[in-house]
Amino acid sequence: MEQSTLPKENSKSEKVFTQRLDFYWKFIAVYSIALLLYLLLKGTIDGHIYTVVLLDPVVILLSVFIVGPALALLFNTYKRRTIIIGRNYIIFRNRFHSRTYTFEEVKSIAFRKQRIKRRQKTFGILKIDVVNRKRPITIRTSSFWNSKELIFELTRFKK
Repeated sequence: MEQSTLPKENSKSEKVFTQRLDFYWKFIAVYSIALLLYLLLKGTIDGHIYTVVLLDPVVILLSVFIVGPALALLFNTYKRRTIIIGRNYIIFRNRFHSRTYTFEEVKSIAFRKQRIKRRQKTFGILKIDVVNRKRPITIRTSSFWNSKELIFELTRFKK
């Protein structure tokens, strides 16, 4: 990983925000319970032997719903995304590389709300325009732990 060449006094005031992965566990747990219940209800008892049909389409579909998020959880756990906000810099870091943007490189930080149509909840989306980059960096604040503090730190950085 690339080491930061920023002054030591700034490292005291930096805030580290790590990516949330708990929704994967919740998703996997709910569908695993549904799969187990379906297997218990669908299986047959023949004498002293309990038989389960594994090639049932519902079992295959529920298994796909479990394996897909499990692979995504493993990949995102391995990738380990973090955002580090200091006094005059923002670092986007994962296991493979790190990118530092100083205060001078950031053109603007815009906070937008994304509304989900079926629910009344709104999720915060931050768009950071950076010099020498065509598209803005998009951050979904709910994807990181301490999302309110992340919003506060980015608005402080903006000012």
